[in-house]
Amino acid sequence: KANLFGKLIPILDNLQRAAVTSKDNRDFDSLNKGIDLIISQFNKTLQENDVQIISAKGRTYNPATDEVCFTVETQDPAQDNMVLEDLEPGYSYHDKLIKPVKVKVAKLK
Repeated sequence: KANLFGKLIPILDNLQRAAVTSKDNRDFDSLNKGIDLIISQFNKTLQENDVQIISAKGRTYNPATDEVCFTVETQDPAQDNMVLEDLEPGYSYHDKLIKPVKVKVAKLK
């Protein structure tokens, strides 16, 4: 755990620097670029520590990994129970679900 925390702390440091800088100079373009870099750094750290992003769009709803937030009626039987959109990604560590994918699912009318 100490190794993981050691990798997460620099990301927190970068977030804090971005917050201070944006308050001082109001340069929102630089803030957006900084946030994008921090997101990339965070995702890389997750991947290096075997955390995988789960996507559900285009597949059948799976209650083991997906959390339905919205349903949309469909008249197409082939669309029934299909994930139309990932609202938030899910995450897993090895075979353990950390956070389910929040999804929009089609339901047959």
